Amino acid sequence: MRRALEVVVLILLLTPIILLSIGISQTGASAGVEVITGPTPIMEGEAKGPGDVTLMNEYLAVAFGISTTPPWGIPPGHIIDIALLARKRRMLLRNSVFH
Repeated sequence: MRRALEVVVLILLLTPIILLSIGISQTGASAGVEVITGPTPIMEGEAKGPGDVTLMNEYLAVAFGISTTPPWGIPPGHIIDIALLARKRRMLLRNSVFH
Protein backbone atom coordinates (compact mmCIF):
# COMPACT_ATOMS: atom_id res chain seq x y z
CA MET A 1 0.00 0.00 0.00
CA ARG A 2 2.82 2.40 0.90
CA ARG A 3 4.59 1.67 -2.38
CA ALA A 4 1.43 2.44 -4.39
CA LEU A 5 1.05 5.73 -2.54
CA GLU A 6 4.68 6.62 -3.30
CA VAL A 7 4.12 5.92 -7.00
CA VAL A 8 0.99 8.11 -7.09
CA VAL A 9 2.79 10.97 -5.33
CA LEU A 10 5.73 10.67 -7.72
CA ILE A 11 3.40 10.81 -10.73
CA LEU A 12 1.66 13.90 -9.34
CA LEU A 13 4.97 15.62 -8.74
CA LEU A 14 6.42 14.84 -12.17
CA THR A 15 3.36 15.43 -14.38
CA PRO A 16 3.87 19.20 -14.88
CA ILE A 17 7.57 18.71 -15.60
CA ILE A 18 6.88 15.93 -18.11
CA LEU A 19 4.22 17.99 -19.88
CA LEU A 20 6.63 20.87 -20.29
CA SER A 21 9.49 18.66 -21.44
CA ILE A 22 7.48 17.04 -24.27
CA GLY A 23 7.04 20.39 -25.93
CA ILE A 24 3.90 22.14 -24.81
CA SER A 25 4.14 25.58 -26.38
CA GLN A 26 4.01 28.75 -24.31
CA THR A 27 0.53 29.46 -25.65
CA GLY A 28 -1.95 26.73 -26.44
CA ALA A 29 -4.08 28.98 -28.63
CA SER A 30 -6.04 26.11 -30.16
CA ALA A 31 -7.31 25.03 -26.75
CA GLY A 32 -7.61 28.55 -25.33
CA VAL A 33 -5.10 27.67 -22.62
CA GLU A 34 -2.02 29.72 -21.90
CA VAL A 35 0.99 28.10 -20.22
CA ILE A 36 3.15 30.58 -18.33
CA THR A 37 6.52 29.51 -16.93
CA GLY A 38 7.98 31.61 -14.14
CA PRO A 39 6.33 33.75 -11.47
CA THR A 40 2.54 33.54 -11.61
CA PRO A 41 0.52 36.52 -12.83
CA ILE A 42 -2.07 35.74 -10.13
CA MET A 43 -2.23 38.71 -7.78
CA GLU A 44 -0.72 37.89 -4.38
CA GLY A 45 0.12 34.41 -5.67
CA GLU A 46 2.66 32.24 -3.86
CA ALA A 47 4.13 30.66 -7.02
CA LYS A 48 7.04 33.07 -7.51
CA GLY A 49 9.84 30.75 -8.65
CA PRO A 50 11.43 30.72 -12.11
CA GLY A 51 10.30 27.13 -12.74
CA ASP A 52 6.70 27.52 -11.56
CA VAL A 53 3.93 26.87 -14.10
CA THR A 54 0.61 28.70 -14.42
CA LEU A 55 -2.18 27.34 -16.64
CA MET A 56 -4.68 30.02 -17.61
CA ASN A 57 -7.80 30.17 -19.76
CA GLU A 58 -10.57 32.75 -19.95
CA TYR A 59 -12.19 31.50 -16.73
CA LEU A 60 -9.50 30.17 -14.40
CA ALA A 61 -5.81 30.40 -13.55
CA VAL A 62 -4.02 27.58 -11.70
CA ALA A 63 -0.40 27.83 -10.53
CA PHE A 64 1.80 24.81 -9.78
CA GLY A 65 4.73 25.43 -7.45
CA ILE A 66 7.49 23.55 -9.28
CA SER A 67 10.44 25.54 -7.94
CA THR A 68 8.66 27.30 -5.05
CA THR A 69 8.20 25.38 -1.83
CA PRO A 70 5.31 26.91 0.08
CA PRO A 71 6.09 27.67 3.72
CA TRP A 72 3.26 25.50 4.98
CA GLY A 73 4.88 22.25 3.84
CA ILE A 74 3.23 21.35 0.53
CA PRO A 75 5.83 19.55 -1.61
CA PRO A 76 6.92 21.04 -4.97
CA GLY A 77 4.69 20.30 -7.96
CA HIS A 78 1.34 20.83 -6.28
CA ILE A 79 -1.28 23.51 -6.92
CA ILE A 80 -0.52 26.49 -4.71
CA ASP A 81 -2.64 29.25 -6.31
CA ILE A 82 -6.05 29.28 -7.98
CA ALA A 83 -7.87 32.35 -9.30
CA LEU A 84 -11.20 32.91 -11.02
CA LEU A 85 -11.02 35.34 -13.94
CA ALA A 86 -13.65 37.66 -15.38
CA ARG A 87 -15.14 36.20 -18.54
CA LYS A 88 -13.34 37.20 -21.75
CA ARG A 89 -10.96 39.40 -19.75
CA ARG A 90 -7.79 38.70 -17.80
CA MET A 91 -9.23 40.41 -14.74
CA LEU A 92 -8.90 38.62 -11.42
CA LEU A 93 -12.21 38.08 -9.65
CA ARG A 94 -11.10 35.97 -6.73
CA ASN A 95 -7.84 34.47 -5.53
CA SER A 96 -7.76 31.31 -3.44
CA VAL A 97 -4.49 30.48 -1.73
CA PHE A 98 -4.11 27.29 0.28
CA HIS A 99 -2.82 28.31 3.74
